[in-house]
Amino acid sequence: YVKRVPLDTYREQGRGGKGIIASDTRDDDFIAHLFVAETHDDLLCFTDTGRVFKIKVFEVPEMSRTSLGRSIINLIDLREGERTCAYLAVKNFESGSHFLTFVSKGGIVKRTALKAYANVSRAGLIAVGLKEGDALLDVTLTDGNDDLLLATRAGQSIRFSEEDARDMGRGAAGVKGIELADDDQVIGLVRVPMQRDADGDSMTADTSLALLTVTDKGYGKRTPIDEYRVQPESGKMRSQSRGGKGRVDIKLTEKNGNSIAALGVRPGDGLVVITRNGQLVRMAADTIRECGRGTQGVRVASLNEGDEVVAAAVVPESERDTDANAEPDTEQNEA
Repeated sequence: YVKRVPLDTYREQGRGGKGIIASDTRDDDFIAHLFVAETHDDLLCFTDTGRVFKIKVFEVPEMSRTSLGRSIINLIDLREGERTCAYLAVKNFESGSHFLTFVSKGGIVKRTALKAYANVSRAGLIAVGLKEGDALLDVTLTDGNDDLLLATRAGQSIRFSEEDARDMGRGAAGVKGIELADDDQVIGLVRVPMQRDADGDSMTADTSLALLTVTDKGYGKRTPIDEYRVQPESGKMRSQSRGGKGRVDIKLTEKNGNSIAALGVRPGDGLVVITRNGQLVRMAADTIRECGRGTQGVRVASLNEGDEVVAAAVVPESERDTDANAEPDTEQNEA
């Protein structure tokens, strides 16, 4: 079920609050995805089987905060057993040298030029080839010079240059991004924009970017993005190589559970945390303590007995408050 709701429906609360009901749910159903977009954006809808569909954001019905929503099968032609797993709002398919970068739960990464997906229809097409037993996790836009950071359910992470995953055709399967333990899977993909430093011989990231990790028992932490690079015995810090086991992101215990989301945040951003039973807590990301890799984190949401966090989303600083004077065709919604 899908719907869109004006972003200013939800006021910010203090860290650790119980929040308000974000949506009605049915038995055996729960809120799994939330994202911010503008009404006239093209919305690419990716499924766990590797297919993609394109609709307009305004085609998603606008409904009240507590309504259930409408079945997404009314908007796109899903097959039996197929589910949507990622969404991307796009304003222009031709501007710049942009890529769609895919990551699967099994740790496979693939890059394909964005323009290859300009002619997607409501009927859908193959966006990425997947091996049997694997499923698509997430998709992000990259510009050819970015780093990619993958985080796993077991608290591992790896950061490498997107150039390590060569540009491939639309139906290609991709390459290994991280080596996973048998019972682990990827739960987060973060794009790390890179630029050349003052001497021009190395690439650096925006130091304001941090990785925010959230666990299913309501704990979270922010860690500076450069803690996910490695420091050689001599020379400057560098990103890791694609395909390795990575480094520890968060210390997981019986108290804080397993990682369920890993998000890139900057000062001023907001965070929305959603639980299996439909509770929604919205807070400023800055209120979550910044600490190093391998730490346990702090409580970000107080959960009722039997409930658990199932999803988290970032509200960028520029979108935390809807502009009352905005034109109708740039209306911001949560969907």
